[in-house]
Amino acid sequence: MIFAKTQEKEARKLGRAWSETIAFWFRRQYNLAPNDDRFLNITPYEMEADYWAHQYADKKVTETFEDDDFDEAQILEDINNGDLDLSQFDDVIPDQAGGAQ
Repeated sequence: MIFAKTQEKEARKLGRAWSETIAFWFRRQYNLAPNDDRFLNITPYEMEADYWAHQYADKKVTETFEDDDFDEAQILEDINNGDLDLSQFDDVIPDQAGGAQ
């Protein structure tokens, strides 16, 4: 009895982890068994591309991109040190009195 309870607990834990993977989404989307050749022959990249294709087709995501070169900490440090030229934003950055310059 203890073995059965431990086994069920571990199976639930594993199932929860699997449920958050692209591979599980793909298998579920196309109703494929884990040993189905169609599942076994596709690359993780192709699964992810298929996932995103469905997201875009279903309008569940808008166009967004990550800027790998963006370093917020460095920008804030540059601003605080006065090393960043913000003059191009003079018309939108409020002055110390609270109004636009």
